Amino acid sequence: MNKFCLILSITAVFSYNIAKAQKANYNRNKLTLNGIPFTVSKKAIIKVLGKPLQQFKPHYECGFFSDNEQRGEVYYTLQYKLLNWIGNNKQGYTMENLFISPNLNYIIKYKGKILSYQTTQKEFMKLSGIDTFDTNIGGQNPSDLIKVIGNQNLKTTSLDLQEKGDDDKYIFYFLNGKLCKIEYWSPC
Repeated sequence: MNKFCLILSITAVFSYNIAKAQKANYNRNKLTLNGIPFTVSKKAIIKVLGKPLQQFKPHYECGFFSDNEQRGEVYYTLQYKLLNWIGNNKQGYTMENLFISPNLNYIIKYKGKILSYQTTQKEFMKLSGIDTFDTNIGGQNPSDLIKVIGNQNLKTTSLDLQEKGDDDKYIFYFLNGKLCKIEYWSPC
């Protein structure tokens, strides 16, 4: 009888972990902005969003888009209002930084559901299957978010949308439980 209970317990734990892993199906390719994926050609970005306010070489010291990491590849930032893309014509452009505000003229979707400044952390966790988050206080937040909000002691929560096996990810920031920023991150 004890062997039977042990086998039943192990099977239950194993089944729970499989179900949990299946639920947490992170898929960054299901993120879109005004109908275009978060990784796309410059031509598609300009067709949908128009000419950027500014285009420049960011010269990052580390990360996937740094000069050192890519050995000779040159990357450009396409800057729009509350939004930056980074990349080049050869590899395409990745949505790098997006501030979410009430008067945002962009339609952001994940798995077909619209994300906005009214999207709660709880709703996003349910949609994405992510069941953990981080609490960020003060300098643990991105400096540009602190600057936009105007509070050095800013307290946010964040969730990482990262596909299995990938080193890079998107970080979703929530202020007072509501979505306020989406940021691309790659390791240094």
